[in-house]
Amino acid sequence: MTRPATPLAIPGTAAAYEAEKLAQLWATGALPAQQVSGLALPPEKHAIEPEAMSVTERKLYEVNPDDHDWRKPYFADLPDYLVRYFANKYISIFNSKGRRAANEFVVKRMGGELQRRIRLVMNRYRKLPTLKKVAVLAGEYADKLNEADRHSAQVKLFTGPQQERLPFDFDTAKPKPQREKLLCELDREEIKEMAFQMAYVCQEKMLAEVDALPSGTQHKEVAKQAYEVLAKFVESLGIKPQLTKKRPTVEDYECALVATSDKKWWEGRLKKSRKFMREHLAIAMGQVSKNASPYCSRDCQYEYEEQRKRNWEAIDSRELFDAETEETVSLKDMVLKSVANPAIRRMELMVRTRGCEDIANHFGLTGLFLTLTAPSRYHNTYKKGGFIPHWSGSSPRDAQHYLNRTWAKIRAALARADIRWFGVRTAEPHHDGTPHWHLLLWTKPENVFRITKVFIEYAIREDRHELFTQKRLFYPVQYAGVPMPQVEPNSHFTVPKMLDHRFTSKLKGVANLRPKVEVPRGVMPYPFTDTPELTDHNIDYSARCDVKFIDPEKGSATGYIAKYISKNIDGYAMEGEKDEETGKDVKDMAKAVTAWKARWNIRQFQFIGGAPVTTYRELRRYANANKMEFGNYLAQQERSDLIKLLEESYSQSFVGPRLNEVAVKHLKINTKDLFARLMNTYIPNTDSKGVTETLKAADQGDWKGYVMGQGGPFVTRDELQIRNDYEVTPFGSVYGYAVSKIIGFIAEGEHIKTRTRVWEIRKKSDETAEALALYGGSAASRSSVNNCTHPVCEGITKPFDIGEDALSALLKGSRVSVGGGSSIKIRQVTEMVLDDTGHYITIERPPQLIDIDDRCLQQDMQAFDNAVADFLNFGKPDKIPPERHKNTQPDLSRIPPTYWDDIEWPLI
Repeated sequence: MTRPATPLAIPGTAAAYEAEKLAQLWATGALPAQQVSGLALPPEKHAIEPEAMSVTERKLYEVNPDDHDWRKPYFADLPDYLVRYFANKYISIFNSKGRRAANEFVVKRMGGELQRRIRLVMNRYRKLPTLKKVAVLAGEYADKLNEADRHSAQVKLFTGPQQERLPFDFDTAKPKPQREKLLCELDREEIKEMAFQMAYVCQEKMLAEVDALPSGTQHKEVAKQAYEVLAKFVESLGIKPQLTKKRPTVEDYECALVATSDKKWWEGRLKKSRKFMREHLAIAMGQVSKNASPYCSRDCQYEYEEQRKRNWEAIDSRELFDAETEETVSLKDMVLKSVANPAIRRMELMVRTRGCEDIANHFGLTGLFLTLTAPSRYHNTYKKGGFIPHWSGSSPRDAQHYLNRTWAKIRAALARADIRWFGVRTAEPHHDGTPHWHLLLWTKPENVFRITKVFIEYAIREDRHELFTQKRLFYPVQYAGVPMPQVEPNSHFTVPKMLDHRFTSKLKGVANLRPKVEVPRGVMPYPFTDTPELTDHNIDYSARCDVKFIDPEKGSATGYIAKYISKNIDGYAMEGEKDEETGKDVKDMAKAVTAWKARWNIRQFQFIGGAPVTTYRELRRYANANKMEFGNYLAQQERSDLIKLLEESYSQSFVGPRLNEVAVKHLKINTKDLFARLMNTYIPNTDSKGVTETLKAADQGDWKGYVMGQGGPFVTRDELQIRNDYEVTPFGSVYGYAVSKIIGFIAEGEHIKTRTRVWEIRKKSDETAEALALYGGSAASRSSVNNCTHPVCEGITKPFDIGEDALSALLKGSRVSVGGGSSIKIRQVTEMVLDDTGHYITIERPPQLIDIDDRCLQQDMQAFDNAVADFLNFGKPDKIPPERHKNTQPDLSRIPPTYWDDIEWPLI
């Protein structure tokens, strides 16, 4: 009988690794003898387990203890959530593919380029406070001053009434021991606790500095030195100081000191730094790309959606209260009617863009569509996949700053050349989160090539060498038809030499490297030559910028930019379309773009030139406020008065049939339709004719008419016909800053108020919340007076007594019979009124107790049944008409008599 062959372990597996280890131990004689009875026991671990391991490190150690020391540097100094991410990947690969594949994952994914990228980002945020750093600071400044010195320092610094701060004894407090945590790892509660500690440290540091100053120091000098110490301290922690003025006053120093010592201020700064750091690390790891998560990380999208839910819950739980009229309006309804609603925001942007195009067509201007992007060192991931090796560690916010700086230089150069233009700018991300700009500009035809030359010049100025290949660097001028020599660039070649020649193509026979751009008819070249060029540089600038002309024969400028507006807001009217950048559905990518914008605080849309939109909104508010008064006036009129007003609304030049009392009666126009028709006839008006035309244009959504009424597309702020009016409230903010609040507009020296009502945001009461939960409607109007104190009763002339069951049914909305053919019911009174923005809102008045005649109710029900029967039998003859003979007069008895007067006539 032969012994079966020993099975061989598959190379690379855990079994092969254990077999190799046992063979080495056996060869050196270190394998101990074991007594086994047919069982294969695993080898005993003789290594001493390391101390002070985290939970994640222990998991890795249990999976592969032999590579613990080699593996540890790759996970060092990383945030805990990144350590867990890589550890789970490592364990999964180790269990499925073995030790070799797991270690290769560490080397390829966590070593080399990834380590460089993570270290670049971590180095940028190294100053930010951590849990241990804040705990040490709080311990240092605990009880540094006694009570007498503390009171003396407060008197030196603040001359007004003092607010005592609750004492916090760090010695008696026994915090739980906790490990070090970076700012990006903290949750909301931990950030709040850190903000409280940092505010305490700043206050103690400020008081200690003030106490050290000699007595008799001027108050301004005390506030200045105290703030400078705090500002330096805050900046050392990687946080931007509060004060940014070049010449601050004493009040500015005091307000900045109050803000820096407030926990809310610190909470906002820490949250902002946390979200920047967290998303920046996700970019460094390659989690923001076309193949992973386009535009922003999944973690960013999740946090954004959760924040939106919390915001909406807060909005839904609050209402607006007018103390003067005791009216309440749901805050949710007002938010949905403002520009915070993406749909309204998109429509307003489209109206403004269309108005700009109408102005350009009116003046015969030419449209340019420009694209501006950042150099390659701002981009982090290739579109096809893989890290960009020369990424400098820049964030999307850094790229946005670069675009702002470049555009500022372009604007300054155009201003020096006295070139006027106006338009709109949009910012959207590449797949890796790096922003780029699209600009839609209008200018005179003779200025088109002057603008393109300046635009391209500044767009390619930084890192221009990357637009050439190595051969192109050595031979910047290539002649047409002559092959380029296969020679590597020498080491003496420098970029300044290349820039001196400007790469012009004026030499005879030089090939044109510029991208081909189709120039529409009507564009005048400048200077007036036969072969105009967009730039003097003979260079392929397409990787950095792009220039296109808006040709009216092929389409409108508004239609060209409409998709950029829609896909960056809500993806409206783009169902089924794919995103060019990612190849995914546009509506899904719109959510990611919105989260990207919120994370990096990037302004997506900006109109350049023309009149301000704030004044446009205030004019619309004023027109709608007068319209609301007009509507309230109409609501007090009888039906006959409404018909008379409708007859008088026709102008003398109107030609056609007019609605009068007979026509209204015949057409069965109800009172609600009469009210709507009269509201549509309202035209806003002012004492000044010029202001009235601008007001009408704004009320009708005519952006062109509004801008032209303000002075045209090139009007300066000092030359505006209508300007905003602000009210300054001293010490209006919680930190003591003066607050400017818009209250209306100024037209021809007259101050016109548009915000005449004062609304207070407050939480809905428990009764309101319960009513919303039961009925699912808007909140009822609440006041400080109980509505049951003074009940409103209608039609009740005799007392009655009902039991508890009947009262319960009455409160639930049922009718309760009280005898004599009558019943009572609680009626909810609602009223449709116009708000300040000109939209109809439902106002709920206090409920009324009414008496109902059951006999009248039966008559109404019978009338309703008859009306239903008439509707069902409409068009059916009562009896079969007699057959008419040919060539006889038709029966005219079914045609109603005419209601036209002698002056009026039917429209044929």
